Amino acid sequence: MLIIKKNSIGLEEGITAYHMEALMPIGNKHPILVNKQVVFLYKEEFEEVKRDPIVDSVRGKYLNRSEVGIRKYGTTLEDNKLTMTEWLVHLQEELMDASLYAEKLIKDIEDEKAI
Repeated sequence: MLIIKKNSIGLEEGITAYHMEALMPIGNKHPILVNKQVVFLYKEEFEEVKRDPIVDSVRGKYLNRSEVGIRKYGTTLEDNKLTMTEWLVHLQEELMDASLYAEKLIKDIEDEKAI
C-alpha cells in the first residue's frame, strides 16, 4: 500500500493507492492504482507503507474468487441487477452454508474428545 505525499497530477494528499505489480515503471515514474485508474508518479511523490501478508493473502483470494465468478456467471457483482430480496436470499443461503460448516467442525471436535 502507498500513501500519496505530494504529487504533480493533483491527487489529494494522504490518499491510499497500490503499486501496479503487473506494469513496469516508465523512466523514473511508477505505476500506481488510484480510484480504478492507473497513474504514474515519481518515487518521491509517495511513501510505501508496510503491507500485511495476511491481508494480501485474503485480497488475492477475493480477486481469484471474483475471476471465477465472472467466468461462471458472465457478469460482475456491480453489473448484476438482482433485486434487494434476491441479494438477501443469496446472503441467507451463504450464511446457512457457513452454519453447516461450523456445525460439522464442532461435531468433529466433539467426536475426537470422546475417543
